[in-house]
Amino acid sequence: MNLFQLTEEYLYLMQDLEENGGELTEEIAERLTMNSEDFATKMDAYANVIKNYESNIVAIKNEQERLKGLLVTAENAITSMKKVMTIGLELYGENGKTNNKIYKTPLHSYWNVYHKPLVITEEAMIPDYYYRYSLKTKLPIDAMKEVEQSLAEYADEFTPIFDAEINKKELKEDIENNGVSIIGAYIDTKASYLRIK
Repeated sequence: MNLFQLTEEYLYLMQDLEENGGELTEEIAERLTMNSEDFATKMDAYANVIKNYESNIVAIKNEQERLKGLLVTAENAITSMKKVMTIGLELYGENGKTNNKIYKTPLHSYWNVYHKPLVITEEAMIPDYYYRYSLKTKLPIDAMKEVEQSLAEYADEFTPIFDAEINKKELKEDIENNGVSIIGAYIDTKASYLRIK
């Protein structure tokens, strides 16, 4: 087998490997098998294929980083432009039916939607009542039940660690609908987002 044939054979092998997601089939494994006569040639050919894949990996990772940067730039540009447009709409838009602002041009309709988000300024000040705790485990449910029954025996020696999360829905409802005043949280009644049609 001459060098040209060997190169061509390995290009086909690379193509077959890529089409198979990088996994070896029996046929590909058989084509890759070495014997004493072609050991040195195949070792060099495989090394070249590996080097080729390694350089492709570097190029792909660089492209991923470049695309990630473009994505962040585009998202930031949209956010910045919408902020400016929302301010303009607040200043120069007409009053809508729901006390929002609207504006129409021959090309687009613009309006803002007030969404009154919950803003938490200081989590440490939120009363424990609004926290929900969960114990994360990879155990199946049946095994978890056994563990729960056994925990009573080791209560003095075993302290589980729970994830704590604020029940934002309940907290927001209490502030917004029930008039509860909570230090460290409030409803932003002026927050709005821009809609474009």
